[in-house]
Amino acid sequence: SYADYYTELSIRSIAVNNVEDAQEAFTRIKSGVDFSEAYDLFNNSEINPDGKDEKVIYKGDLEYELSADLDIVKGDLSEPIEYKNGYYLIMIDDVKENDESSIRNICKKDYELTMKNKIFVQEYSKWEEMAQIKTNDQLWNNINIDNIVKAY
Repeated sequence: SYADYYTELSIRSIAVNNVEDAQEAFTRIKSGVDFSEAYDLFNNSEINPDGKDEKVIYKGDLEYELSADLDIVKGDLSEPIEYKNGYYLIMIDDVKENDESSIRNICKKDYELTMKNKIFVQEYSKWEEMAQIKTNDQLWNNINIDNIVKAY
């Protein structure tokens, strides 16, 4: 349903390279280790540089991204989820269900943004066709290190 899709989730995440580290981080958090501490110990910052920071995402977008149906409860920590470059643990810090009026406004803004992007792409394509960008081959071919050094 739209209400379920547009449920706002405040999440934090930990990304690791292998399932063993993901399971170890999961076990430590479940046994009482603070999420931020587990993040510092286990997170691979190359694939998840800002997972410690809370991020707001729609439940439907998260499920689509992960290709999974999620049973979301505030305060829950997901089991390790395999995704792209490794495994993720997702902490659900808050859940906000939007009412019908809010969902209509969200959908309206999403539609407007989609249409603006579509129009921009069409206009940009026209600009590209009209633009006649040429290089000055004579100037370009005369650039060399000796000329640059003499100028300074």
